[in-house]
Amino acid sequence: MECSFNLTHLLQSRDRIHRLGLSKDQETNYYFYFLESEQGNRSTIDNKIYQRLAEKEETMLAAIDSDGVNIMPTVSINDIKDLFK
Repeated sequence: MECSFNLTHLLQSRDRIHRLGLSKDQETNYYFYFLESEQGNRSTIDNKIYQRLAEKEETMLAAIDSDGVNIMPTVSINDIKDLFK
């Protein structure tokens, strides 16, 4: 029910589901629950955590599929500002 900032935890959790003896043609669905803030208040961090995990996974898969050239993380000024919020 809880996501950490660590992509490894999410990937291990997803992979474990498929090792529980399910047949290869078994469809598996993942559901992520997000808290919603009250109107007028700051939003919760749940959606931002999920988006960052998705970005990390995309970067990881690109690095795995690449030839090793140009694997540099991109950090925007907004990313840096978010770190200090």
